[in-house]
Amino acid sequence: MGQVDFLEMGPMTFTEFLLADNADNLVEYLQSVNTPEAVPDVFFAQLEDKLKYYFVTGGMPESVLVWTEEKDPKGVDRVLSNIITAYESDFGKHAPVLG
Repeated sequence: MGQVDFLEMGPMTFTEFLLADNADNLVEYLQSVNTPEAVPDVFFAQLEDKLKYYFVTGGMPESVLVWTEEKDPKGVDRVLSNIITAYESDFGKHAPVLG
C-alpha cells in the first residue's frame, strides 16, 4: 500500500492571495491606507474581483495555486473537493463505532 503524507496548512490571508496572484500594486495600495476612507474606483473594482476569486478558492494554498496558474474554476473545485474528502476520511478514523 502507498503512504500518504499530509502537510497541515491553513488558508492564506487576502494579502498573501494578492501576492500569489501578482497583484502587488493592490497590496501596496492596501498597505498605504492608514485611516478609513473611500476606496478609489481604480482600486475598488480590482479589489472586488480579487476578493471574489479569494472566496472561490477558499484561500487554500493549493486551490490558490491552481487559480493563479490556470484560472480554472473546475480545477479549483476539484482541489477543494479533495481537501474535503481528506478531512472526511480523517474524521472517519476517529469516529466512535455505533451499534
